[in-house]
Amino acid sequence: GLGCSPSPACRKQFVKTFGLRAFRRPLTPEEQKRYEALFAANQEFSRGAQAVVEAMLQACCSRAATSCL
Repeated sequence: GLGCSPSPACRKQFVKTFGLRAFRRPLTPEEQKRYEALFAANQEFSRGAQAVVEAMLQACCSRAATSCL
């Protein structure tokens, strides 16, 4: 589980926390907003979380950066 009940606050915290883990740095305000919008675009809360995880991992892999996971 996500560790919180489905809500806008949970969505925001998930994006912030997972983003920090994935990118090994805080998300920029623009990134936070973009990933929250992606999450919210999914009607099912767990699918929104999955979409965010997939998008963040793809962003890490495509940058050929050592600062990801």
